[in-house]
Amino acid sequence: MVDAIDFHPNKIEGNVDTEYSFPLIDGVSLLREDSPSWIREMVVNPFTIKSYDEKQNPVIDYLQGVNVLQYMQPIKLAEQPPRYRVKLSPNSCGYKVDNDQVIGICQQ
Repeated sequence: MVDAIDFHPNKIEGNVDTEYSFPLIDGVSLLREDSPSWIREMVVNPFTIKSYDEKQNPVIDYLQGVNVLQYMQPIKLAEQPPRYRVKLSPNSCGYKVDNDQVIGICQQ
């Protein structure tokens, strides 16, 4: 671990500008891509992994396209940092630490 810090993030709601990857889940609406350096990527949904065996595991799920999440991923370019504006509904969360804003899933 390098430079681990203890912090308390502030929850944010409504419109959020982020420079970091975020899940395309219910409650996250895409508003504006402020830079053309974003891609959509399918990833294994970490919230649905229950077991790992030969017949049921995250690798098979990924190859079959089940239990996956779509993420928006920034491509960091020297000319312009990536930035995306999204709107958050109550079942999604944004957190701010210093000037960084990240988006995720609320744990109810």
